[in-house]
Amino acid sequence: MSISVGSGSRWVVEFSTAALRNFQSFNLFRGEDVLLHVINRPEAGALILNDCVAGSWGAECAVAAPRGGDSSHITVDLRFLEGGLAVAVRGGDTVHVDDRFVVRGEVEAAMPRTIALAEAMVKEEEARPAQHGAGDAPEQESPGDPVVVDAPVAVSIGVALSGVLDECAYSTSLGGWLVTGWMPAELPAATGGRLIAEVEPPESAGRPDILAIQYPRHDIREIGHAFVLLIPCDVSDTPLAPPRQIDMTISPGVAARLTPSPGFTLRDEASMHRLVRDILGTAHRGAVGPLRTMLDRANFTGQDSFAALGVPAHIEVDEVIRVRSGAALLFGWCLDPLGVVESIHLCRGSATSAPIQDAWLRTPRQDIVDAFANRYGAFERDTGFIAWADSQSTRDGVIFLEIRLKDGRTGFKPLPPSIRQGAAALRRVLGAASLPGHDLDRIFDRVLGAPLVEINRQRLAQRPGVREERFGAVPVAPRVSLVVPLYGRLDFMRCQLAIFSAQRMAGDEVIYVLDQPERAAELIAMARSAHGAFGMPFRVLLQTENRGFGPASNAGLAAARGQYVLFLNSDVFPEGEDWLDRLVGSLESNTEIGIIGPLLLFADGSVQHAGMELEPAAEMSGWLFPRHPMKGRVPPTDGPRLRDAPTVTGAAMLLRRDLALELGGFDPDYAIGDFEDADLCLRAAALGLRCAVDMTVRASHLERQSQNAGSTDWRQNTTLLNAWTFNRRFRERQPATVQDG
Repeated sequence: MSISVGSGSRWVVEFSTAALRNFQSFNLFRGEDVLLHVINRPEAGALILNDCVAGSWGAECAVAAPRGGDSSHITVDLRFLEGGLAVAVRGGDTVHVDDRFVVRGEVEAAMPRTIALAEAMVKEEEARPAQHGAGDAPEQESPGDPVVVDAPVAVSIGVALSGVLDECAYSTSLGGWLVTGWMPAELPAATGGRLIAEVEPPESAGRPDILAIQYPRHDIREIGHAFVLLIPCDVSDTPLAPPRQIDMTISPGVAARLTPSPGFTLRDEASMHRLVRDILGTAHRGAVGPLRTMLDRANFTGQDSFAALGVPAHIEVDEVIRVRSGAALLFGWCLDPLGVVESIHLCRGSATSAPIQDAWLRTPRQDIVDAFANRYGAFERDTGFIAWADSQSTRDGVIFLEIRLKDGRTGFKPLPPSIRQGAAALRRVLGAASLPGHDLDRIFDRVLGAPLVEINRQRLAQRPGVREERFGAVPVAPRVSLVVPLYGRLDFMRCQLAIFSAQRMAGDEVIYVLDQPERAAELIAMARSAHGAFGMPFRVLLQTENRGFGPASNAGLAAARGQYVLFLNSDVFPEGEDWLDRLVGSLESNTEIGIIGPLLLFADGSVQHAGMELEPAAEMSGWLFPRHPMKGRVPPTDGPRLRDAPTVTGAAMLLRRDLALELGGFDPDYAIGDFEDADLCLRAAALGLRCAVDMTVRASHLERQSQNAGSTDWRQNTTLLNAWTFNRRFRERQPATVQDG
């Protein structure tokens, strides 16, 4: 740091406890010459002044240090005179040194961060530029010199203030570094204890905000202000390294640089927590409340402290579905007849979620109404809830509820262990309640959508084992690979094979994909019987877990070898021996078509599917749903062979295998089934390819009987989940394509 010294300049130098303990010195130098050297000699009870010019040290000058009282820090006033130096040690001696330590002009100040050069004052008369006689070389002032005034001014050390880091520990439960130290300036009350900071090393920075408190410390009461900092830091992928430097913006135009003292100490997490808890008892400024709450969360004992508050409110969680560390779907009930609860949060260590009341779906709980009617009288029946809570924590650990009351008190409540996962978790959530159509956006945007998609992705993250069984001699280089998932009605395989055996399909391969692994032995026995009866060659893929229509079809696509792939439901039964020839021919002769399907009919011969259009359903929050324009009509006997449509059903759709692979097959984010076919068609359209139905190729479709699933809440709500995924992607990202439909 460069400073300007003139006759009459006064500097106040503060030696902290750490500076005294580590025998640190204050120095002014120019080039290689040390013009002033000040160090404490505790054995002599004095401060020693010295200088070194041209490599030669002068005689030492001693000034008595403070006598008695608190000597944990030393404050020294240095006044540079015309022919010497006046040294005053607060609480000690004052000494005038003549013809020695004469310093003028710009010099460098060298001092550890535990020594503070707090202020500079000059006499007005002596501050005026000196009149130089002939032959005198005037002293040059650099542009960075402080302005000379007759009042204290801040001294800049690259930043406005310097501070000291004394002790630290990494707190896994708080997710960051806890650091103690001190600096000359107070924390501004307006910040609420949050400071914008840049931390070295950068890995320690995490989020840009540092949580800070200020507290009284006896040993530095005259020279600075003690602090505790919580520096957010995610070290999951980086080694632990204490902060080397912290640059903080304290207030507009005021900054501080904090660096470790030579005595900087690493503590263990538990002892640092105890130290900070003790400090919080005397802290008077900054984020005292938030830091205390974070420590309480981080040291949650597993006890129900909410019940001990004795308030007329009841909150219970019956089941937890853990989505990931620090995030879960909660099933429970909440009864707060007097409105004493301010907010409820999910916590993992010090991390906390937004209020779960902002992200819950209320459900009826007649059992709660019956249990508390005598105590509270009439109250709303919807006391139950399904809530999504995400504390944003990436670390493993116990999760619990924090309940904040309007009177400022807080209680904690333990949660039951999470048991369900994967498909069982999906069914539990989707079957928990009937979802009102007018509120679907809020329900899925804020409660169910994101966690259910994440659960489904986790369910599909590990590829299942797949075993193949072949029946008969399948073609080596097939023209078409028919991919047929099997779930529920396995007997439909026998019906299809009977029909295929009578059609012109010798150059094609049939691949059945079992999506019910517990029925593998049953299917193999049925396959042997069907092959013996009809002689039709085919392949069977046996998956080790149930994954749904889209992933099962994708498994068949991965095993397919044909030039074309036909995704087909097991309850679709084509008509005519040349149906597949005609369908392939339509695709080959119209290269602008990406996906083509047959005309699907009900059992009575009326149209079930001749392409799908996407229309908003007012009763379902205006979401787009597929509509079948010709459904229920008599099939046309004239008109064009090919009917363009925005989308065609995945119950029967033919496309080139290379296109199917380019598109990645069906998107597995569509859980169990529904909307993945419309999604695939719109992704093909984004490549400039049309979708169409060949009206001359017909097949009967029993529709959903292959699933044998019935009409339960969970199945209907799965359709709504997939509708949410579809609408979020394509109504917002491809509005023109959707509107054209």
